[in-house]
Amino acid sequence: MFKFAVLPYCNAAPLVYFISDFYHSVSLVKKYPSEMLDTLRTGTIDVALMPIVDFLLDDSLRMVPGLGICAKGSVESVLLQSRKPLENIKSIRLFPESRTSNLLIKILISQYFGDNHNIYFTAENVETDAYIIIGDKAVKQSNSKYSYDLSEMWYEQTSLPFVFAVWVYKEKCSDEGMLESILKSARYKGILNIQFLSRIYAEKLQLSSSYIEHYLTDCLYYEIGTQEIESIKKFSELITKIIIMK
Repeated sequence: MFKFAVLPYCNAAPLVYFISDFYHSVSLVKKYPSEMLDTLRTGTIDVALMPIVDFLLDDSLRMVPGLGICAKGSVESVLLQSRKPLENIKSIRLFPESRTSNLLIKILISQYFGDNHNIYFTAENVETDAYIIIGDKAVKQSNSKYSYDLSEMWYEQTSLPFVFAVWVYKEKCSDEGMLESILKSARYKGILNIQFLSRIYAEKLQLSSSYIEHYLTDCLYYEIGTQEIESIKKFSELITKIIIMK
């Protein structure tokens, strides 16, 4: 039996909702992004839909090819909300559930301002000029006076899409072929049933099904190709620079 750790957000639905249709004995465990790596390392699950940062920082992990949560331009659910324009921000509150978003904003700020930027980042629940918000919380929340889409900022700076999450397993997985087949079949059915998924998540989030359909089709896509691999490599390089700068 494969045990899958899945993200609890609407954006993961096309990848995860139909997994059980293609595998007779399956366990799906909902985990927040920050929990995925430890869950996989401890062996309580076999496969995780993992934030890209955690995958990149552990050489013992392998990615299921061709599958991920991606955006090319605005994603509408990974945001920097602010009371001030970007050039006047002095402090940013990070999002405790997402290492990827937290590193991404640090990279974007560094790229935007250069090495001389002087912004204070904190994980504490204190008042700051701006804060990161992701996932369903971002989709539901009204924008602040200034709102910056991190995926859009990445695209403006790199001309590349951004890969937020990928399916990951440990290096010694016994049946990679079956795993890939299950997950690709689940994605295929998920894409074919976007309207069905939109109605389900519209009710959960108290939003219109037309907006959820727009979000799952116009803001996101779920296939990793050449450009996405290039983006992952670029992000990995920039993560290394940020870590060294610490």
